[in-house]
Amino acid sequence: MTSVRTSVLGSVTLALVLAGCGGGQASSSHTLPVVTDPSSFVLVSTSGLTSTVELRSASTGQLVQDVGTFGQSFTNNGLALSPDGRYVYVTFNAHQTLLLERIDVASGSRTLIADGEQPSLSPSGRLLAYATGPDGSETLVVRDLSSGVTRSVNLAKLLGPDTDLLNASITWLGDGSEIVIAPGGVASAVTTTEPASPGSCSAVASSATCLLVVGLTAGNSLTANRLVLSDLGSFNITIGGDDSLPRSVLIAISETDGTAVDRVDLSSAGVSVVRLLSLPPVLPLAFDPGGTHLLYLDGHSPPALWVGEITQHGLKRRHLLLSDAHVGSLAW
Repeated sequence: MTSVRTSVLGSVTLALVLAGCGGGQASSSHTLPVVTDPSSFVLVSTSGLTSTVELRSASTGQLVQDVGTFGQSFTNNGLALSPDGRYVYVTFNAHQTLLLERIDVASGSRTLIADGEQPSLSPSGRLLAYATGPDGSETLVVRDLSSGVTRSVNLAKLLGPDTDLLNASITWLGDGSEIVIAPGGVASAVTTTEPASPGSCSAVASSATCLLVVGLTAGNSLTANRLVLSDLGSFNITIGGDDSLPRSVLIAISETDGTAVDRVDLSSAGVSVVRLLSLPPVLPLAFDPGGTHLLYLDGHSPPALWVGEITQHGLKRRHLLLSDAHVGSLAW
């Protein structure tokens, strides 16, 4: 059975409309030069049934590059910008199948990568992680972009019946040795009554955060484990790597009473969580690769896009980037 899948994030609704392919035509107008600036982020702005992929400055919000304009085939199931700024990885819908494609920033040309969604690039840009599988995605794939060689791990037992990878947040540790996943809820028209296994994310209370950690071994196999962080919550989770701390990830959780940003440190000695800052109720969208800034939405109808610097004393030097932010998806 086919359904319309929707991710509701705070005051913004991001919808995956299962329509036919053929609406995705790259824009032929590229009047601005390509700037491979690490302070640039990729934004998908939506207007009606049209989605526009843009590179924008994280300092000013100004347009850096118009990547392309697409129709109903564009989905909100993941977005990634390559470290060198040359490519954007997005998910398109084609005849009720999710296809992961690469868009050349300079030309707007599209290249099919695989069936899948939720792309995430390693810090070197050499490896691409993504989710795949029918209905509620359960398999994580890591692809070497140079050789095309893939390896995968099925996460069904760790996910359980009530979580999947379709609307997950996926990031890499700064040293590229592991992938950290915050699973999403099952986006299906069929409600399951299957009991959650004790070792799955489906069995974790809503007051806690469940993460999956996938390790890359020296061979071709991937290993996966569940990590439960107590008393952090599980609503509107955004995670990001921290290049300055290669064994840490940043995690932002937005609840109705406020938004918390924490650093999760993974080491051989164990796992520790450090509270970095607390904010009023806002919608966090993305951390920068260096783990120093946060992009977030604030307000309603439509919300405004802001950026702020993460410091020991809270989110400082906050400034407005877009006052009328029709954000369909965003990645840094």
